Amino acid sequence: MYVYVDESGIFCNPKGRQHTVSCVTSLSVPEAGHGTLLNQFDRLIGKWRKGTNELKGSKLDEQQVSQVVELLRRFDVVLNTCTIDLGLHEDHHVTSHKLDQAAKVTALLSPDHHPNLVRQVRELADRLRALPNQLYLQALLLTELVFSQIRTTTLYFCQTDPAALGAFRWRIDAKSSKQTEYEDVWGLIVMPLLQSRFIRTPGIRLTEGDYTHYERFDAKLDEPPAHLKPYIPESSRNAEFTDIGKIMREDLSFLDSRRELGLQIADILANAIQRSLNERLRRRGWRNIGALMIKDADSKRAFKFLCVSEDIPHRIQSHPPPYASVIAEMEKKARVPITEAFRKARPTNSKPNNLGTI
Repeated sequence: MYVYVDESGIFCNPKGRQHTVSCVTSLSVPEAGHGTLLNQFDRLIGKWRKGTNELKGSKLDEQQVSQVVELLRRFDVVLNTCTIDLGLHEDHHVTSHKLDQAAKVTALLSPDHHPNLVRQVRELADRLRALPNQLYLQALLLTELVFSQIRTTTLYFCQTDPAALGAFRWRIDAKSSKQTEYEDVWGLIVMPLLQSRFIRTPGIRLTEGDYTHYERFDAKLDEPPAHLKPYIPESSRNAEFTDIGKIMREDLSFLDSRRELGLQIADILANAIQRSLNERLRRRGWRNIGALMIKDADSKRAFKFLCVSEDIPHRIQSHPPPYASVIAEMEKKARVPITEAFRKARPTNSKPNNLGTI
């Protein structure tokens, strides 16, 4: 499958607004319908371009956004999004979280590690600390988005299009013609962060699902690495693992969206979600976006909200933000992870897929 990733928003709150939402969004497109989808999208937006090569989502009105969504609904695609409300965060919350993550990068170093490895890890921690807070937040959201995308699509496509799980072709909107410091640092930290996420929240497999094409990403470890043993339950020591490194590194590119129609679609969706949550896109534009999403099997939610301060979820519960009704309507239309056709065809059972290795 192709996975197109883009972000929308400024990931900071310079005007001190009570609520201001930014997001990172991905669209997963199975290769079977990929070419047809892009061709139809190209024809749809042809009359909107007005002489430019790239159509930006911020320039579309509600009717145009709705037309793009309706086109996507004719294909078996999966939309994932991870959002953050910077109106609920103080800058010191982000700084504290960033410094804590940097400390964790070096926490497992010991005298037994090779001096070169120790130097490289410490340099990475220093680069992480030096990232501006808004770029650090983007890196966090992008990592959480990738985690959610892997969990969701492996569970869903094993039912509807098993061949889609044979490859993960990551296409991420580039910030510059040259790889930036943010992109470089994210590429280094994403693997250990994903491994940590899968340890805390293992993936899920349907025992009756078709994982024939996905088996190339399976790994078997007779004994976990020493530094992971304290975090892996004894009952999981001999289970199957997912090779996260192979899923991520095999085909990942930061590309210019001007030459990538798939990234232009991701931009339209990310921008529509961000505008809708910030009350800048009327319902006509966003009302069916939720139909492109799939609820997480554990949380039963389609939206992923990042909070870097522990008290924020409690504040949201006691004082729901103005965009709560938008999220509720989108999630009401989101699909369940076990499709009705699959449920009718056979009884279902699921089991943890354990954790990812790097």
